[in-house]
Formats: sequence, C-alpha cells, structure tokens
Amino acid sequence: MTNQNSSATIVVVDDDPHVRRMLERLFRLEGYQVLVAEDGRAALAVIEGLHRPVDLLITDVRMPAMGGEELIATLSDRQVVRHVLFITGLGHLYEPKRKDIIVLEKPFPTAALFARVRELLGPPGEKGRHGLV
Repeated sequence: MTNQNSSATIVVVDDDPHVRRMLERLFRLEGYQVLVAEDGRAALAVIEGLHRPVDLLITDVRMPAMGGEELIATLSDRQVVRHVLFITGLGHLYEPKRKDIIVLEKPFPTAALFARVRELLGPPGEKGRHGLV
C-alpha cells in the first residue's frame, strides 16, 4: 500500500531496537522519510539537525535518559514537530498531558498504526491538519 507521502518526515523514538527497526522498515516501505533515535535526548539531536519541521514524531512514553513527555515539553517552545503519536505498553493506563497527542497501545496491529498516521498526516501528499508542537 505505497502512498505518495514521500515528502513527509517521521521521527521514531523508542528504546527497543526491534521496535525502532520494525517501524522504520514499515514507514520506509510506505514512502516516508524516516529517522530513528533510541531515546528523547538522541531524538533532540536528530530533530535539531534537520533544520526543518518534523511532520510526525512517534515516541515511546517511558524511556531511559528522556521519555516522550519530557521530549515533547522540551520541543514545544521550538515548534519543530507538527504531530505527535505516543506508543506505549501502558496505553490503557496512560493519559497524555496534552489533548492533541494520540496514544497507541503496544502491541498494535500495523493497520491501527497506519490508521493513526493517516489521521494525523491526512491523505497521501497532505502535510497534516493540526499545526506545530
């Protein structure tokens, strides 16, 4: 199911290397530009190195060094991320501090992941609908 969204950039942040590789592979197959980081601190370096906004940040909530909430709080004043999707094994217990953040509980089916991504980024070729974080 390849799309025309190749101009969209997704940053995947997860401390589990298997999750990072799987998501990177899935999104690349769909035509997205994908960057990965093992925690929030590494993600900051990746995002700052882009010198342009990230269309979607997919991040685990809890990670060593810096988790998803702290990462988002650090980035919020910079307005460099258009959309955020939290992935967590605590989805049924976790309530994000911000209402504009979507949570997807691990493990998740690929179809659910892509449904959430389309919800945030819109149809192929569209850059999204909600502004910057």
